[in-house]
Amino acid sequence: MVDVLKYQLGLKTEWDEFVHDSKNGTLLHYRDFLEYHSDRFEDHSLMFYENGKLMGLLPANIDGKIIYSHQGLTYGGLILSKSIKLGLVIEMFNSLVDYLKSIKLTSLFYKSIPGFYHQIPSFEDEYCLFLQNAQLIRRDTGFVTDMTRDIRLQSRRKRAIKKASKEGIFIEKADFTDYWKKILIPNLKSRFGVTPVHSLDEINHLASKFPDNIVQYNALKDGEIVAGTTLFISEEVVHAQYISGKEYGRELGAVDYLFHHLITEVFKDKKYFSFGIANEKNGRFLNTGLADWKEGFDSNAWVHNFYQLSVK
Repeated sequence: MVDVLKYQLGLKTEWDEFVHDSKNGTLLHYRDFLEYHSDRFEDHSLMFYENGKLMGLLPANIDGKIIYSHQGLTYGGLILSKSIKLGLVIEMFNSLVDYLKSIKLTSLFYKSIPGFYHQIPSFEDEYCLFLQNAQLIRRDTGFVTDMTRDIRLQSRRKRAIKKASKEGIFIEKADFTDYWKKILIPNLKSRFGVTPVHSLDEINHLASKFPDNIVQYNALKDGEIVAGTTLFISEEVVHAQYISGKEYGRELGAVDYLFHHLITEVFKDKKYFSFGIANEKNGRFLNTGLADWKEGFDSNAWVHNFYQLSVK
């Protein structure tokens, strides 16, 4: 018998300890990360117990009659105990559907956790979604470099890195403010008419909660920031987000030099380096130029699946 319990504030410690000891939980699943944007989402995270023992978590929010595997996260999904067996996960999904029906919700939108984030392979949820006749509604491709093998750089990346080295590009770990104000925000506004998903205040708040896991690295030319990226660091994965630079910096090869330094020096002991996706239109369109740049660092495509499950 699996019992489903809605998360409450008094359960924060139990939740976070489970994420830490789970086989597929990451930085994004801790309550301090989930709750930084609590004003924008109505949290309805769930906890699954078997005979009083916590066996799974589902970070989630609701909007109307729909529950989402949390809209404030890049990936959500079911976080599972290292000791769990497939049969119990099937029971958990059956109990989840019964619970959602009991509170009159009609649909679950579910974002899986990409496989490279798993400490132990954990695809039980996708099998259960198949059993529940869930529909695959989106599939993104994340580009990930396996750092445990020899990395073969694309020749264009090699040339750019060599050029940047000759130009004296310098890499530094820094705070977020200068990069956000001088590079990221202006570039996003001028090129796409958007702002960063995280505001400067939000990224500073998150970094204060997770100082070892959310960091900023910049590339400088003569003391001036010409490129940078914000990194989200999990147990085995470094994920690069907010990659941007000045046109001048791109011409100097600063972005390539920055990532080569991060991969071969700063984070060489990690298992995976994630460059993120190159998809648009819910995964139906591939930005081939962006994909080519990411693949230039010997990255390969991992799928990230999104599902819709009717619970009427």
